[in-house]
Amino acid sequence: MGTNYYAIKKADDETKAKIKLAIDRDDYITARDSIPELIHIGKSSGGWNFLFNNQNWRYFLGNRKSLNEFLSDCKIYDEYEHELSINEFWVMVDRKSSYKQEIEYGFIVDGLNFSNYTEFS
Repeated sequence: MGTNYYAIKKADDETKAKIKLAIDRDDYITARDSIPELIHIGKSSGGWNFLFNNQNWRYFLGNRKSLNEFLSDCKIYDEYEHELSINEFWVMVDRKSSYKQEIEYGFIVDGLNFSNYTEFS
């Protein structure tokens, strides 16, 4: 059993205005479709390194610098909707860095464990 983590890109002013206008017009479909998507970034399981979801490299490259750049423009939440700062997130990831590494299903770069798969349970 573990906890999944998600990122949501922060909306720019133009997107926020579009969402607000859509709501004012009772256009909830446009409002819903304009909200930045929830992106699964990985899973923390007891006794294991944090396992990053590579998302087919759509948002970041397979290294700490690229991941940090991506996350710095996001809100980070766990599956229970608890928000974490980027610092809290990295502390949790780094704290688990001495745990077991799941290299059977992925690979390790910069001490980070990346999954070969994008489907997590």
